Amino acid sequence: MLTAAWIAVSGFLSKLPWWIWAALATVLAFWYWGHHQFNAGVESTKREFAAVQAGVVTLQTQITTQLETEYVDRVHTVYETGKTIIKEVPVFIPADSVIGGGWRVLYDSAVQGVIPDPAAIADASPVPLRDAATTAVSNLTTCRAEIVKLEGLQRWIRQQQELLPNG
Repeated sequence: MLTAAWIAVSGFLSKLPWWIWAALATVLAFWYWGHHQFNAGVESTKREFAAVQAGVVTLQTQITTQLETEYVDRVHTVYETGKTIIKEVPVFIPADSVIGGGWRVLYDSAVQGVIPDPAAIADASPVPLRDAATTAVSNLTTCRAEIVKLEGLQRWIRQQQELLPNG
């Protein structure tokens, strides 16, 4: 059956005029040429994009490295300053200074982000003022270090966005 169909098709094709064959060959030639031109353009665009992407990745890495170095040093400086301030606590606060236990309850509540329980004051022992100052300086130093890290992160984000096309 397949053979009979092929014979019928080939008989029909053999009766087509030469100019139809020429037109068909021209269309196929243009299609083949256009297809290869398109693929060459796509490949060229892919190579150009890969080169641009590699350049962007290099710039991103440079930005990250530069900011990490700068902000690691700044954070280190913040912690060193905090240590120096803590060493000065005995100079500024007499050894026998104390504050009421209510301060500890209030401070701990603030650290935990909860409303203080007034009943807890009764069980709270007094706090040596030097301990309170040392804790406050330590916590504020950590807070300052986190601010510096956040500033660095914000700067990193801005610089990364500047590398993007609609930055």
